Amino acid sequence: MEALLRFAIEHKKMLSLTYFDLVRIVEPYMYGVHTNGQQVLYCYQTDGDSCVEQEGWREFFLFQIHDVLLLSDDFCETRDGYRNHISDLSTIFCQIPETE
Repeated sequence: MEALLRFAIEHKKMLSLTYFDLVRIVEPYMYGVHTNGQQVLYCYQTDGDSCVEQEGWREFFLFQIHDVLLLSDDFCETRDGYRNHISDLSTIFCQIPETE
């Protein structure tokens, strides 16, 4: 899964994934390690199911992510509210630059 996340971020490809048994469509922006030691994906959810509002910024812990699929859709514009220096991340493996 890690290689797929890196590829999706580097090439700005959308993903379909299951998180807490809900299928979500996301734009992946950053992958790293949370300050609690868990690997995390920072992304923008554009579609799918959610426990809160359907669209918006999300942090998904990798141990809860299943059924990750690379979609053919690209995302070009950086979403409002993106910042590439999230204080909750102790390590960043891959990210989209904030000014891209």
